[in-house]
Amino acid sequence: MNRKMKKQLQEFTFIMPALVMFAIFVAYPFLQGFPISFTKWDGMSPNKAYVGLKNYIRIFQDGNVMNAVKNTLLFTAVTMVFSNLLGLLFALMISKKSKLNNVLRTCIFMPYCLSLVLSSYIWRYVYSDVFYDKFGIASPPWKHNVGYDRSCSDICMAGCRVLHGGIHCSNSGSIERLL
Repeated sequence: MNRKMKKQLQEFTFIMPALVMFAIFVAYPFLQGFPISFTKWDGMSPNKAYVGLKNYIRIFQDGNVMNAVKNTLLFTAVTMVFSNLLGLLFALMISKKSKLNNVLRTCIFMPYCLSLVLSSYIWRYVYSDVFYDKFGIASPPWKHNVGYDRSCSDICMAGCRVLHGGIHCSNSGSIERLL
């Protein structure tokens, strides 16, 4: 066995546990579920009635499902665009040599250190009516708008990804290579 083949075998050995776990817990159930999607089955009884594409037709005619697909695509587009653009901007800001470099690094990195769970509880409290009652502020009428809720969650998630991308780019030294 030559040196290159040995190195490839070693690299494959490192990813083998992940591949096995993926095959057992993702690929196998997906492949088993695909034929079941063409049946009418309650998940418990041994009887499975073949219905063909009726399940898929019913799903795509359901307004709730299409609304969920639209929201998912919109969320993905917003978070990906903002996280990449702002992450690159932050990486450029903290990679430049300046007097404010350490302050910028601290300001950008500190929110990233907070747990996402803690952040979600804080935002949940801010968006609840309790926050407005505590400070004697009337709850704004737009607060209960579904579009507003979606926009706020998009902004929060994009912010988390921006910080992650900016920190990763600035620490990897890739920004200096681009400049």
